[in-house]
Amino acid sequence: MLLFYFLVTACHLFAASHGATDAEILVNFKNSLSTNSLLHDWNVSGIPPCTGGSDNWVGLRCNDDGTIDKLLLENMGLNGTIDMDILMQLPNFSGKIDKDAFDGMSSLKEVYLAHNEFTGEIPRSLVLVRKLTKLSLEGNQFGGNLPDFPQENLGVFNAAGNNFKGQIPTSLADFSPGSFAGNQGLCGKPLPACKSSRKKTIVIIAVVVVAVVALSAIVVFACIRFGGGKKEDQSSDPFGDGKMGDSGQLHFVRHDRDRFDLQDLLRASAEVLGSGIFGSSYKAVLLDGPAMVVKRFRHMSSVGKEEFHEHMSKLGALSHPNLLPLVAYYYRKEDKLLVSDFIENGSLASRLHGN
Repeated sequence: MLLFYFLVTACHLFAASHGATDAEILVNFKNSLSTNSLLHDWNVSGIPPCTGGSDNWVGLRCNDDGTIDKLLLENMGLNGTIDMDILMQLPNFSGKIDKDAFDGMSSLKEVYLAHNEFTGEIPRSLVLVRKLTKLSLEGNQFGGNLPDFPQENLGVFNAAGNNFKGQIPTSLADFSPGSFAGNQGLCGKPLPACKSSRKKTIVIIAVVVVAVVALSAIVVFACIRFGGGKKEDQSSDPFGDGKMGDSGQLHFVRHDRDRFDLQDLLRASAEVLGSGIFGSSYKAVLLDGPAMVVKRFRHMSSVGKEEFHEHMSKLGALSHPNLLPLVAYYYRKEDKLLVSDFIENGSLASRLHGN
């Protein structure tokens, strides 16, 4: 009887087609019921179901143009087995289904709404029918996103020929592609992948790259702002001016590295790699250790200790395949050192301009 209640409710909600054909269909439906005494005026040989806006048959509500608008058969004591084929002859149901149209239908298993003119989204109350096993929606004008159907026993599903869009939910991904044909906006398994997913990946990559460049620019800006324009002389003893001594210590930003101290750098053999307005770069080979690149900055005395530590923490947190990570740094008011691994891949200048 819950299935019967659904059909009656559907007829109550949506306009059907019109004319003598409707009368014949309704009479056939009446004759399929075991108990139908209250439908005594349903007779094709008598007056038609609707005349203008007049309701001539019990249980009907008519439009002003003589078409059937609603079928209300509640509380009439009707009984029997519904012949689905008879009611499916009432074509062109249209309009939006109320979101609560299926509330309370806990035993409903099969819903056939195919080849009508329904619009709007699938009502949430239908999605929540727990015992649903078959759902036929093809050939309508439903739209919006397909909801996620949690029913484990939903074995038949067809939403072809509608206006659905977006990603097909995983709960429906195992149905055949034909179940979703004719919906130009649908994508995802079993249909081709959504283009928006690939675009989203590209956007994420772009955001990461922009963030890396922006944080690098902060460090460069600080160097330009507080650094002097005087180039440092390329001496064979880059650290040996005798002023560093034990006045400070190296701060490691990568905790997975073997530690060494400032004195290890001072004792290392050094090779000048290049110099510029920010300072000079050296290759320092530690005793019984790896080769490191040391970037020495001078003329940045106006940079405070806390500000410098903050910039170095941000720089040390950067991670990208094309960035050489910062290993450690040293702070003194007169001198700042940035220490990173030495990579035998040449410089950017040699890559761009050759040897």
